[in-house]
Amino acid sequence: MLRVALCLSGMALHPGKKVVGGQMWNGKTGKRTPVEWRKGLEHYQRHMFAHNDVDVFMHTPSLAAEQELRDAYKPKAAIFEPDPKFNIAGAKVDKDYPDGITSKTQITIARWYSIQKCMQLKKQYEKAQGFKYDMVMIGRFDVAWMVDVHFDQFDPNHFYASNWCVMKLPNGQGIRHEDWFLHGWDKKDNANLQHVHLGYPHTPHYQALADYWFFGGTELMDRFGDLYDNIGNFLRAGVPSNHEFALKQLRTTGLLPKLKFAFHIHDDCFLARFVYCDWRK
Repeated sequence: MLRVALCLSGMALHPGKKVVGGQMWNGKTGKRTPVEWRKGLEHYQRHMFAHNDVDVFMHTPSLAAEQELRDAYKPKAAIFEPDPKFNIAGAKVDKDYPDGITSKTQITIARWYSIQKCMQLKKQYEKAQGFKYDMVMIGRFDVAWMVDVHFDQFDPNHFYASNWCVMKLPNGQGIRHEDWFLHGWDKKDNANLQHVHLGYPHTPHYQALADYWFFGGTELMDRFGDLYDNIGNFLRAGVPSNHEFALKQLRTTGLLPKLKFAFHIHDDCFLARFVYCDWRK
């Protein structure tokens, strides 16, 4: 069985407030949707840990959840620290987010900082133990996997990202991701819906990747996981977007020819906050 490292980073727990309309947070008000790691863990256990030999590494600013996370995941290594305040001099921000300096841009930088720190823990553990993981997944605490993941079915010489999907009604109107479970679309006869793929390579004007997770061989993931080292150049070149930055990093590191797609949002994996949506009622 392959040895797999799951590198979890970013926010694990946040009480949140009601924020809808396509955003997980609101740059003008500071409100954000809830983040809750426990539901994510249930899905990881059922669909990933039960079928693979997985070691967990984590980096998160969710200090209040430290002991629970350590007890639940038993990580090989973990860092719990507040998000630093980042220097964003010269960064271009979306005009729709007038407080982007303290919201969108900071959150974007913090994500890749956290990913890099977590990947460094993985690399340190590999060096100390004298081996390399066969597969490494960069993931979030709040992803709800709906299908079983068998890493031995994938080639470690490739970099995998999710198919980024939207379902469209016959009139061409797309169904928002956050409304899929809330309005019971997952239980309806959807024969008349059109399954459309977004982002690279399907949407020429939006060169971007779905970013709930990425996985591949350990050396490929190490190169991708150092995106934080390029974040200054990426921010100065355009509006901060994790989706676009992920693809930029593949191009910058020469990994784009290694890209393959696997699984689908939202049939196979989704954010737990949109699967369990009582907080919106």
